[in-house]
Amino acid sequence: MQSQLSQLAFEVVQKSQRLGADMSEAFIINAKELSIEVREAEIENLKLAEERGLGFRVFKDGRMGFAYTADLQPEALEQVIQEALANSQQTSVDPGNLLPSPVEQYPQIEIFDPQIRAAEVEAKIEMAREVERVGRQYDPRIKITESAGYEDGEY
Repeated sequence: MQSQLSQLAFEVVQKSQRLGADMSEAFIINAKELSIEVREAEIENLKLAEERGLGFRVFKDGRMGFAYTADLQPEALEQVIQEALANSQQTSVDPGNLLPSPVEQYPQIEIFDPQIRAAEVEAKIEMAREVERVGRQYDPRIKITESAGYEDGEY
C-alpha cells in the first residue's frame, strides 16, 4: 500500500509540473488510531479511526498554493492540483517561496513496536482497565477516577 501511495504522490507532482507549476510537493497521510477510555472498569469511549489523504503544495511565479483531499481517486487528485494552482494565484509573490534541496536518503527511525499492532483490542481495553486499577491502589484516598485510557496509532 505504501508504494502505491508514494506512486500517487509522484504522479500528482509530475502532473502539476506539466500544468505549469514551477515546483511542487505532495504529502501522503495513511494513519490508523485507536483510543480507549474506561471509567469504573467500563468502556466510556472507544474510537478506531483511519485517515488517508494527500496534501499538495505548488509554487508558481513566486507564489505558493496549497490544497488537500481525502479522496485519492484520479478525479479528486486532478482537482487538488487545480485548486492548489488556483490558490497560488491568490497569494503574494515571495522570492523565498522555494522547496528545500532534496535529501538523498532520510534516516531510518526504528520506533515501531510490532507487538502493539499484533495485540487484540480486548487486550488494549484490559490495559486501560489496569491503569485505572493501579491508580486506585496507589493510595487509599483515591476513591474514583475521572477516566483512564489507552491510545496507539500508526502514521
